[in-house]
Amino acid sequence: MFVNVTGSFDRLGYIVPLNHKNWGWNMELVVSTFDVDKTVLSIANNPTPFESVKVTQEGADAVISLLEPFSRGDKKKIVLKNTDVTTLSGKNFQGFTGDYSEATIDIPVFFDISVTVNGVGGSVSPAPDANGVIKGKGGTDFTITFNADEGYAVESIIVDGQAQQPASSYTFSALSGAHSVSVSFKESDTPVCPAPWDPTKVYVAGDLVTYEGSTYEAKWYNTNTAPGGQWGPWKLLGPCS
Repeated sequence: MFVNVTGSFDRLGYIVPLNHKNWGWNMELVVSTFDVDKTVLSIANNPTPFESVKVTQEGADAVISLLEPFSRGDKKKIVLKNTDVTTLSGKNFQGFTGDYSEATIDIPVFFDISVTVNGVGGSVSPAPDANGVIKGKGGTDFTITFNADEGYAVESIIVDGQAQQPASSYTFSALSGAHSVSVSFKESDTPVCPAPWDPTKVYVAGDLVTYEGSTYEAKWYNTNTAPGGQWGPWKLLGPCS
């Protein structure tokens, strides 16, 4: 295939052409194999200034997108699989104007949040890993949600050794370091309300429903008979909200 060519084949470089067919409006181009020593992203037409380029580390991949106002709403991006943003340089770009140093480089910093759920009665989200750690993205408002099981409520929350008011969540504003969170759940004092009364459903003795803020128990078989009234098929048990 190659005549009068010296050197080894693995020294060849690779060019990934960028055009309207593979990197058009709102398109995503995935480059499965990207060798920072040999691969070049090349724009033949419509040169793009580096100052309009954003390069972000997303997990193991480098993602290249365009910034406003240059993009004019265009959300197209290039995903370089298994590529470390810090290994990229101007030599990997052809047809881009200016200097690579003008590009916006976004390498997120993640902090460990150690989470302990004491006893039973609920969970937290995002879910911690096997070591009980949640990774929070630095510089963002990061929220941990406390999910009480049915019949339970949040009893206590301790963040970095300090007791907090029981709530359904806790937010770290502009996360900038590691933290610890401990949460406990207790059986709820508030009665668990049964499903709302359904006029299309058939009820038998013992079935429970919620109707207008109260819980009712069916005394016998009935359907399409709203709870209430002294002589109807429903027995008032008490309020429920």
